[in-house]
Amino acid sequence: MAKTNIQKKRFAIIGLGILGVSIARTLSKEGAEVIVLDKSMKLIDSIKDEVSLAVQGDSTDRETLAQLGISEVDAAMVCIGEDFQSSVLTTANLIDLKVKRVAVRAINEMAASIFKRLGANDIFFVESEMGVEIAHRLSRPSILQEMELGGGYRIIQWNPPSAFYGKTLADLALPKHYNVQVVAIKHAKEDSVVQMPTADSHIQEGVRLMVCGHEGDLHRLVSA
Repeated sequence: MAKTNIQKKRFAIIGLGILGVSIARTLSKEGAEVIVLDKSMKLIDSIKDEVSLAVQGDSTDRETLAQLGISEVDAAMVCIGEDFQSSVLTTANLIDLKVKRVAVRAINEMAASIFKRLGANDIFFVESEMGVEIAHRLSRPSILQEMELGGGYRIIQWNPPSAFYGKTLADLALPKHYNVQVVAIKHAKEDSVVQMPTADSHIQEGVRLMVCGHEGDLHRLVSA
């Protein structure tokens, strides 16, 4: 499948367990620059040909992260797993290095609360089957949720850009320009959903769009 090219974004994946590998491979296949770091040389060797840079090293060592240029990535994901101390130290290092967005895998709610206090932007509890979805959330922050429909089709819950505000669906002509369809409009503050919006439905600040389409077309939309 052709790469969709996530506008040359750069990501760091720390920890090559099942989840880390799934995220790294998904982002790399979509054209992103992916840096992976793990203590295990065996795991590094297993993925080095699929990513931009694969390095064996200790993420609790801030100097190691700094030398990799971690502060310049768009997002870093800590997937260390059961080693809670290493996850905490790594997360603290990433925040100290002012990484734009830090996501961490937590093993329980207590761990999650600590990561939040440290300043992590996203906390995940899930495993391998969610790697693709997490990769998309890292690369496309405007997507709040997504659901796989099969055959490459998805429904996403999306925060539209300000350029959409004040326009109708007819004005935007999304089926024509992007080959996608808005199937519902959710008003976040009112927690209400308008089923089957009409061409005259206005897009206003604070709404979320439920959009259906092929993943390639949805990517073009959210990246525009």
